[in-house]
Amino acid sequence: MELLLAYPSAGAVVAREDEVVLRKVVLPSTPYVAWYVYDARRGERDVWIVRLLHASQKRPAPDISRWVPTVRSHH
Repeated sequence: MELLLAYPSAGAVVAREDEVVLRKVVLPSTPYVAWYVYDARRGERDVWIVRLLHASQKRPAPDISRWVPTVRSHH
């Protein structure tokens, strides 16, 4: 997970809505694929793992709208 924290844009873009990006990356030296969401607007630079699957498992992409804020604050 250090890879994703250090390089949140490491994975291939699967979906984007505003600054929220859903990405997918094969984790090095493992048989796993991680789907993760990153919101560039957030100062904490959080990366949320939303799906972790064996590379041979085929699933549709997660719905990015689950991680897009519905209430926008005005600063």
